[in-house]
Amino acid sequence: MLLWIGQSGRQYRLLPESFTDFQLRNGVVHVLISKRAVLWTGSAEDVVGDPQSRSFFRSAMAKKITVYRLEPTPEAEARVLVCWDILHGHSAEPLKLVEAH
Repeated sequence: MLLWIGQSGRQYRLLPESFTDFQLRNGVVHVLISKRAVLWTGSAEDVVGDPQSRSFFRSAMAKKITVYRLEPTPEAEARVLVCWDILHGHSAEPLKLVEAH
């Protein structure tokens, strides 16, 4: 588990997922991290419905990344705000890549 602190100061639990086995799902927030930065955060809805999110997702997938899943999943109404908060936050601890692509 990785503890992430959002721009707001709120703490989030990120659970590592296998890069080779992870699948985007509706309602499940994934976080793609490379080195110390979040390159993309969102869910399947974002990749399908938002061209800019899709572009960032594709760009992130081409890099050495670690995949995390946000636990617990935020309510649908709060998901966009939570993704933004995580994107502009930082790790509460030194990052150790769990499984890099």
